Amino acid sequence: MLRRLAATTALLLLAACKVERTPRSFYDRQPAAAEQDAAAAELRARVRAFGSGLERGDKAAAASALSPTGDAIVFGLRSDEGQALTGGAGLRAALDEIPVPAPLAARTPDLTVRANLKGNLGWFSTHLEMLPTGPEGHFARLRVSGAFMRDGGEWHLAEIHLSQPVPEPAPPAADSAAAADTTRRDSARKDSARKDSARKDSVRRSPSPRRGGRGARG
Repeated sequence: MLRRLAATTALLLLAACKVERTPRSFYDRQPAAAEQDAAAAELRARVRAFGSGLERGDKAAAASALSPTGDAIVFGLRSDEGQALTGGAGLRAALDEIPVPAPLAARTPDLTVRANLKGNLGWFSTHLEMLPTGPEGHFARLRVSGAFMRDGGEWHLAEIHLSQPVPEPAPPAADSAAAADTTRRDSARKDSARKDSARKDSVRRSPSPRRGGRGARG
């Protein structure tokens, strides 16, 4: 009897329970700012590890730091020649095209990183400066940008673009500027002399006014 009463009570309680649907806002919620910052920090660390690998002269470690996918698209310095590069091997091949000074110190002075956890995407952009630290070598500067995708909580490089920035035109030399200024002054003087000569010539050619009038009557 008691068991039947307990079962009946349990059924009544279950019937009284109302199951609410999961609100849409739960699925559309934006990741917390702390999560976004942590993801951006991880991508920033990967890009800086890429520079550190080049700094040590270890291009394989530099490529591995970005963890490229097998079909990651790589645009190297010679991509305009029709050379298609993909994956980690393609990234290492692209790095072999870059004249890297050794030893060197690598810097990323304007590194910008963004992460979108909702879309599982991230991107970065920076200049990579390679400064020689030995008695020989030359300064090298690259423009590096790329995109990451997150799969299973892990970030992998999906695309990277390596290019050499176009140097800005050199300002004119001081001697050239002085010579140009002298030429302008000489031209102005010649133009003024021509105007003076034309004015004098015009004065000489103008007819003289008639002198005297009718004679006075006596």
